[in-house]
Amino acid sequence: MPLDLLRQIARQELPYRVYVPAYIDQLRVLQAAGMITAVIPPVEEMPGGGKIHRPAQVLAITDRGEEALRDGQPDDGPLRAAGADQDAGRDSLARRDS
Repeated sequence: MPLDLLRQIARQELPYRVYVPAYIDQLRVLQAAGMITAVIPPVEEMPGGGKIHRPAQVLAITDRGEEALRDGQPDDGPLRAAGADQDAGRDSLARRDS
């Protein structure tokens, strides 16, 4: 759920990179709703039918996003996507740029 992802991002230092395609799709929803400012590269189609998902970067949570966090439901804990933590050295969701 995008609001859960927004809560997770609110706990991180910005800018914050997101690598998991399902979370990047949720970032698109949050950005369209005016809740975040982010750089979200388009999905690239490969000639053989595959897709390349480049990491997205959340730059800021907007006033609308802050309001949604204040008005939202209680936190249900950290998010984890199936297979999201396969890459050693990365948080299960994303990592902050160094």
